[in-house]
Amino acid sequence: MEKSIFSYDSYRPYLQDKLTAEGRRGQLSRAAESLGCQTSFLSRVINEELHLTPEHAFKLARFWSLLGDEQSYFLKLVDYERAGDQEFQKFIKSQIDELKKKNSEISKRTSRENKTFEGLSLKYFGSWIYGAIHFLTCIPKYQTLQSLAKRLSL
Repeated sequence: MEKSIFSYDSYRPYLQDKLTAEGRRGQLSRAAESLGCQTSFLSRVINEELHLTPEHAFKLARFWSLLGDEQSYFLKLVDYERAGDQEFQKFIKSQIDELKKKNSEISKRTSRENKTFEGLSLKYFGSWIYGAIHFLTCIPKYQTLQSLAKRLSL
């Protein structure tokens, strides 16, 4: 399972995991192509010889289809490491911490309104039908309403 971007405190390890980790064959070349640069440039960034530019970071976020807070977080990590002024770095760090905190709470990352099962569990466990439907839908031939109704005589 891939780690969340919010578990990284630096963009370089994230970049390394996304581009050069085991099972990621060809990702470095594809990313370099999407940026319009050489693979050696990205290798040098990973090896802490160079920094990504904000434009490169934005294009990589698009390449990986990062959206919303994930995209902002990645761009802030790049800005933080590129910052030359300590005051600006502290400002960026506070934004990074805020994004990390906001996205560490699972409830903030889900779109479900009702996060409790109290009302649902009574209904689900109150009748054998719901459990039977639940288990039967794991079988390919019982994944239509007609086949379920026929099998359960409903």
